[in-house]
Amino acid sequence: MVSDFFYPNMGGVESHIYQLSQCLLEKGHKVIIMTHFYGDRKGVRYLTNGLKVYYLPFPAFYNQCILPTIYITFPLVRNILIKEQITIVHGHSAFSTLAHETMFHARTMGLKTVFTDHSLFGFADASSILTNKILQFSLADCNHVICVSHTSKENTVLRAGLDPKEVSVIPNAVDATMFVPDPSKRHPGKITVVVVSRLVYRKGMDLLAGIIPDVCQTHPDVQFIIGGDGPKRILLEEVRERHELHDRVIMLGMLEHRKVRDVLVQGDILINTSLTEAFCIAIVEAACCGLQVVSTKVGGVPEVLPPDLIYLAEPNDQSLREELERAIADKRAGRNVPPFVAHNRIKLLYTWRDVAHRTERVYKRVADLVERETKERLSRYYSCGPLSGKLFVIAAVLNIWFMCFLQIFQPRQKTNNSSSLRKERDNIKKDILKMTKSNIKCDEKIRFLQSVCKNNKVLPLPEKMLPTNIIQHKSLPKATERKGKRPAPNPSVYDFPEEYWPSPDTELVPSDMSANQLLMECSREKRRKRENHSNSAVEPHSSSLDLLNAVRRTERLPIVFLKQNLSMVKQALSYPDSTIFEQKITEKRKTFVKTLKEVFAERNIGDSPNIDCPEQLTREIGRRLRLCLMGQRTVNFIPCAIDLTNVKMRSKVTETRTTNIYQESSSEVCV
Repeated sequence: MVSDFFYPNMGGVESHIYQLSQCLLEKGHKVIIMTHFYGDRKGVRYLTNGLKVYYLPFPAFYNQCILPTIYITFPLVRNILIKEQITIVHGHSAFSTLAHETMFHARTMGLKTVFTDHSLFGFADASSILTNKILQFSLADCNHVICVSHTSKENTVLRAGLDPKEVSVIPNAVDATMFVPDPSKRHPGKITVVVVSRLVYRKGMDLLAGIIPDVCQTHPDVQFIIGGDGPKRILLEEVRERHELHDRVIMLGMLEHRKVRDVLVQGDILINTSLTEAFCIAIVEAACCGLQVVSTKVGGVPEVLPPDLIYLAEPNDQSLREELERAIADKRAGRNVPPFVAHNRIKLLYTWRDVAHRTERVYKRVADLVERETKERLSRYYSCGPLSGKLFVIAAVLNIWFMCFLQIFQPRQKTNNSSSLRKERDNIKKDILKMTKSNIKCDEKIRFLQSVCKNNKVLPLPEKMLPTNIIQHKSLPKATERKGKRPAPNPSVYDFPEEYWPSPDTELVPSDMSANQLLMECSREKRRKRENHSNSAVEPHSSSLDLLNAVRRTERLPIVFLKQNLSMVKQALSYPDSTIFEQKITEKRKTFVKTLKEVFAERNIGDSPNIDCPEQLTREIGRRLRLCLMGQRTVNFIPCAIDLTNVKMRSKVTETRTTNIYQESSSEVCV
């Protein structure tokens, strides 16, 4: 299996490769995966059931794909294919540069190749034209092609100019054991619409942004949960801000694949607004969790689910809104399919074992094909176009010469093959003999190793041999429970002085005390107020509680004042006594009050009131400025706290005067 897209990156292609590989291993085939490195994940790694993954030292260039070089990857790829004794190379995704190059090198070495196309492409834009030409070059000498839907097959045949007989349709599948319905997680009294997708243009996020406000306005009991990330997230957040839908549109951001089910089971309806889809495995996972699906009628989506599990709409705002409202009405009337009934139907329709069985038949068909001669291969490349065909022929000839060069300096005979299953069985038998001779009581392990030798395949470890069960909580000794007073120090056991021991009257921690209560008992505030310190040689500092009380005693100073004196607040933690900090706060507060009182004389808005509260002075300044704007020069002080910041001026003339005066006084009154 070869692709640029694999774990730890998660998506439809990554899940397809992993699940298919596990099922093929279960059937007894040898499977390895080749991809480029991700972060620190380099070299050879082993996944579940011994699945071997080569993380090649080629960095990602664009969109998780390596830089197209053709020949630079050949030496390493050739070495791996010879070492692992590969007979069929299976590439995935038309976007994957590594898949196309590895298939090209494998055909040069005389190996059979299979390609799976997971996407749909157009024929008009520059990106599609370039991708289609690369796909035509890659599939010109490919032995067989697999598509995930009949619509995808038609698209691939047209783009690459293939014979339809060389293309098979094998759909994706879903792991039904992971996506199990859970109606208890749904929100009672509400209808939840879930969106799990990459937030990009191709997924129709512009359509989603157009229907959310109308649906929320028409149905007060409908809410949206959106999981995923991408460039279109800003658009959805702007719609939520503009229509004040923060409590009804929940943005979860990027989701790990293991958390998708936890989001799906919270919803009643899943909406898919994609503009192009070859299969859309997301709607299969949602239907497996018991959700009704509303989707755009594009690509291979109409082939995926039965008609009673999906509402199909045209890719426009009006049609999507109508189908979503129809699904909401059916949900309220109870006309939708029960969750577990839908789960059982999907579980029988799409299984990875069925996908592996059909893929295995393709492998057997490809293995029986007669190898093409070099002349036939070059003629296939030459027929790709008047100009591009000649370039493809030159690339193929150069690759053949490069292989001859590698054969001289790195002969196939000197390449060490990876350890075969027979050698592994021999080593296991030696371990069994050593264990039986040494009379070690490991009967369960011996039976496991013998079953491996007998069945010629790796079996799952017994439960007691799993790493998580090596230390069982039942086998651990119980903690001793002490009651009463703490014992006296024993110098023969503990070699630290007796004066550091607590007094005999010190009580033990009660057994029913929670962790939070214990933390409060052991806090610095409690220890500072005790008369007898236990064994602490350092005097406790002023606690954060004293600091908070000191700030509160300053009558809740404005945020501007605290920001201007942030350095003093940070230094307050180093003072041994909170009273010094309180004095500093009082001095700064008096200076701030004095500055506010000077504003009354400078702005000619009357005498300053005889008060020392910064908040009341701030509100009084704002009130008098607004009275001056409305033409009222009487500016008597009102002792009650009146907030006029939200008063709206109806007159355009008054708004103009307000703007001018605030612009003049902005440098003097910053409140």
